[in-house]
Amino acid sequence: FLDDSAYLQACRDDIRRAANNPGTVSYNSFFASIDRVERFGVTRVFYPFSASNAFGAVSKFEATCTFDSEQKIRTNIVTASY
Repeated sequence: FLDDSAYLQACRDDIRRAANNPGTVSYNSFFASIDRVERFGVTRVFYPFSASNAFGAVSKFEATCTFDSEQKIRTNIVTASY
């Protein structure tokens, strides 16, 4: 298993890779959280962030980065509901 800071960094890196305009991504680290399901060896990182589209409009998003027992990451990004 990785330490918390490594999970958070890996999630941030995956969010940036997925963004259409990676240079505009701004992470909200204060509200990021980590959830571990020890029984299955799964770790989830919840990370809110904002990013701009091609026209410069800023939108808010929520990413869930799921690490399986082999530390492979799957990231799901949705528009924030707040």
